[in-house]
Amino acid sequence: MTEKLHDKLKKAALTLLMSQDVRKNARDAWQMLENLLPEASSAFYKFLEQNEWLEIIEQQHRQLLIDRQTKHWNLLFQADFSDNYIDSAMSIGLEHAKYNLSPSHYVFGYTFLLNILMREINDVSGDNPCRALELTQAINSLMLVDMSLVLSLYNNNFVILD
Repeated sequence: MTEKLHDKLKKAALTLLMSQDVRKNARDAWQMLENLLPEASSAFYKFLEQNEWLEIIEQQHRQLLIDRQTKHWNLLFQADFSDNYIDSAMSIGLEHAKYNLSPSHYVFGYTFLLNILMREINDVSGDNPCRALELTQAINSLMLVDMSLVLSLYNNNFVILD
């Protein structure tokens, strides 16, 4: 991966988030949500198994995926789009392409987890609707930027990896 593409991805991510306030709200939201992510990820895999959308994943492998997802989101919610974050997003996109996972499954996974995170924000900040909205908007911005980067990488590399 060239430095030029790295810089382009980083600039796109920072541009899409637009303001320092959104980035600060994303970091604030992460403080509320970080401990919830492993449980939410575990619920996601159980849901997939119950609906036969995913073959049963060995517990050891599942924990590795949850750990990797938590690490990636920790980078994401710093909202600084560091080289470490860009490398992580690139790795995820290439990994999904390598195993021929449909982008729709990736979007579904984000939707599932996003709903859990939004419920938590509402539970924690429901008495302050303006704050809940700020946090929700920041999370939506982050998640959509992340999804856009990962899916762009997936689509650009899918044919190469076939």
